[in-house]
Amino acid sequence: MPTVEVIPYPTLEKARAFFEAGGVVVGCGFLPTMSATLGRTSAEIAKLREAIWGVPQPGLATCKTNAAGGRSYLLPEQPTPGQFQQVLTGDAGLHPTLEVLHGCTDNWLHVLHRVKSGRDVFFITNQNHLGEARKFRLRLTASGVPECWDAMRNELTSMPCQRDEIAYYLIVSAAASSPSALAEISTGRPLPGDSSSAEDMPASAVICLVSSHPRISAPRHVAGRG
Repeated sequence: MPTVEVIPYPTLEKARAFFEAGGVVVGCGFLPTMSATLGRTSAEIAKLREAIWGVPQPGLATCKTNAAGGRSYLLPEQPTPGQFQQVLTGDAGLHPTLEVLHGCTDNWLHVLHRVKSGRDVFFITNQNHLGEARKFRLRLTASGVPECWDAMRNELTSMPCQRDEIAYYLIVSAAASSPSALAEISTGRPLPGDSSSAEDMPASAVICLVSSHPRISAPRHVAGRG
């Protein structure tokens, strides 16, 4: 839920319906008090708000629950990543599609997940430009076969991984680099137009693509199973 004082009535109404159907609704700092919809009053906004959160104070405790499994929270205005994890994963039992199982991120490893043309696409970038390359073990919940996209060369390769019934487990190496250079794939070869030797190329952040297509093209490196 956005941290705003004024909200369209239909937006908050959808949040209530989502909560009543068993969804988890999270606000931060404070909740809306005024209506941005003509013909809808602040009293009507208050009624919807209280149906979801009751009369809460910012914190990490559950505000309200219902028989369908719905849960609501009002977190501090600027919650930390650890507080989000404590509430959503620890209390609500919601696990992200991609989790870091091992490796110190210092909150600098960022992930964007999109579904494009029936495929799960994960953009993973290490924005910590200090120190040496770091290794991370990731748990990724998606169907298909993991592949690595080298955006600089427009090449796809398979990724070593392990698979259980619901998820893939990957190990990636993300290097320290300029924060503006969000991601490139380490292939041990210079980039097009780059005079650097292959030995000078660091391991770097990874873009993962998980194909949901039934057809799998033959990769140069076969992904490990086990």
